[in-house]
Amino acid sequence: MMRATDGDFETGWQDLLACHRLARLLQRGGTLMEMLIGIACEQMAAKSEAAYLDHSRLSSQQIMASWRELESLQAMPLVADKMELTERLVFLQMIQGFARYGPEYIDFSAGIIPKDKNFWSRLFTHSSNFDVAFRNANYWFDRHVASLRVANRYDRARELTIMKNELWSLKYHASNKSSIEKELLGPKERGEMIGNIMIGLLLPNFHKVQAAAERTEQAFRNLHLAFALAAYHADHRRYPQMLAELEPKYIDKIPDDLFSGQPLIYKLENDGYLLYSVGGNGIDDGGQSYDDDPKGDDLVIRMPVPEPKLK
Repeated sequence: MMRATDGDFETGWQDLLACHRLARLLQRGGTLMEMLIGIACEQMAAKSEAAYLDHSRLSSQQIMASWRELESLQAMPLVADKMELTERLVFLQMIQGFARYGPEYIDFSAGIIPKDKNFWSRLFTHSSNFDVAFRNANYWFDRHVASLRVANRYDRARELTIMKNELWSLKYHASNKSSIEKELLGPKERGEMIGNIMIGLLLPNFHKVQAAAERTEQAFRNLHLAFALAAYHADHRRYPQMLAELEPKYIDKIPDDLFSGQPLIYKLENDGYLLYSVGGNGIDDGGQSYDDDPKGDDLVIRMPVPEPKLK
């Protein structure tokens, strides 16, 4: 953005495109952690592009050409693809490591080599049958992948919420067995209990990645409209009264809010506008986002872009 601030808008735009390309490259990695890092880069670039639209003085043709370049980038991957293969294999490896080393393997996953001398841990795990734990893990991964591939966002969120509650119950019942109950467990039941605790602890965290991916998808919908609004403003020296005025010249179809299924909220404010989605909580917070005080869950674009708040 420094180049754009100096008036070199073309080079500034190429820098922003490079940020998106880097984000998409990071997201191609097999793990959800790589995807999260890519999502963070994507969101930072999108915020900068709103500022770019605010400060650049481009023609409508230049603005729409810039959007076409952004739209032509490789699509963001799906969370389901990561869960289908890499994350599943990593989780199964964790169960296998637990079966060999015992609880010390959790330290190993954090980079600490486990000591292979803990007799009681080895006795506990080596006398357990982990076959059921492996089967249960695959069952839960299959359910997650199937739910994540549901096209309708409302149905997808409902399925994920049901599973999250079931996983909480699974972890609770596995973790809260009495000492006597644990001592009476056979090898098969012991391995199943350990597997259920691991499943209940780790799998709910994957829902957060899906939520981050959906916020990024909505941010792109907002950004598409911001480009269309900027092009309209370049031609008319004002913003439209309604988003419908952008069709079909500046945008083929006005996207709905991913989270509500309703039209995005658009209001003219002084010489600019306020455009926002209600966000993951589904509640209209009046255009208050994470960056505002008080904080809200809305995904917002304001024009002119407010000056950053000093902390």
